Amino acid sequence: MRDHNYLTMLDPCQEVYGNALVFMVYLASLCGDVFWTASILSALGTSLSVIVNIPLTVAIVTSSAVTIIYTMIGQMISVAYTDIVQLLFITFGLVLSLPFILTNENVGDISKSADTWVGTFDISFAGQWWDLFVAMTLGTIPWQSYFQRVLSVRSGRQAQILSVVGASSAVILVIPSVIIGAVATNAGLGAISAAVMSSMDSSILGSSSMFTYNIYAQLFRTKASDSELLWIQRLAILFVGSLATVISIFVPIVYGLFILAADIVFVIVLPQLLCAVHFKWTNSYGAIVGYLVSVTLRIGAGEPTINLPAFIFYPDYDVETGQNFPFRTFAFVTSVLCIVIVSIVTRYSQKIVKSKTKYNVSKASGSKSNKHILKLQTLNGQ
Repeated sequence: MRDHNYLTMLDPCQEVYGNALVFMVYLASLCGDVFWTASILSALGTSLSVIVNIPLTVAIVTSSAVTIIYTMIGQMISVAYTDIVQLLFITFGLVLSLPFILTNENVGDISKSADTWVGTFDISFAGQWWDLFVAMTLGTIPWQSYFQRVLSVRSGRQAQILSVVGASSAVILVIPSVIIGAVATNAGLGAISAAVMSSMDSSILGSSSMFTYNIYAQLFRTKASDSELLWIQRLAILFVGSLATVISIFVPIVYGLFILAADIVFVIVLPQLLCAVHFKWTNSYGAIVGYLVSVTLRIGAGEPTINLPAFIFYPDYDVETGQNFPFRTFAFVTSVLCIVIVSIVTRYSQKIVKSKTKYNVSKASGSKSNKHILKLQTLNGQ
């Protein structure tokens, strides 16, 4: 995607499938960004309310307002600089806090209390664990907040290096977080989280960028000036940030919002991006069918965090534990197959129709030519 000089994650979809499908994909991506941002705000607000002893709503609104304001003013530049500062805070903060946490008098030997935080694996839930593993791994790819970094570097090679280094760093930085979680369970501490403002500003900037350049500039105002697009993006930042703030206040379930955001992106957006980038011969007919199928299969599974009941009961469904079947992976694979199969069928059908039309036109032209010759022969007395 970097080698093709794309500006946003939706550019390849717009190039292959057109504006109508891009608008549908954007709505799914927007939902993912909003739920993700809401989960980030909820986590940060909870931490601030515990540490600073302020009301949760005040902590969420304050954090959101600061992020929205500096993102509206500086946009990608402000996000880039805050990323650097916040990454340093996260890295050094996690590493430096471990010695103080582990040597605190209220914290005992966590190895002796491993049974309280290691947990157990129930084989009956293997389908759920496998499904979440696949969704959380592949579902982190189709996010504009990731691609706006990838598409900003100087070359495709640098984009590859950035992605690998980022993934490796995430694996390393999760170790202090796991230890802190073990200590928190052992000592009964409150919720602890690192600086997460960089995730929020990236998310709202990503959604606003896709709306500005893929929706507004392509569908509504094709001749919009750079100044107009700048103000539209600022308004979009304000709208997305405000919407996420409202959701984080009324749905303060961090884990549920996080899972729901990843689900939407993995099941709906990833099949479209995958086919648009690697199967450019697919068409909009297949993309629309794949989109509708993935939405139906995901919504049909239900979602307890938003009290959405299930109307599709996959194999091994249980009233208490819910869907034990890997429905997310199933929906993703089914969507990809629908895009590919419907595209093949429609392309083949269009070829047949074109060949028949060409044959009929040729036949009609031949008949007209014969009539014209007969008319000339009659006029010449032959």
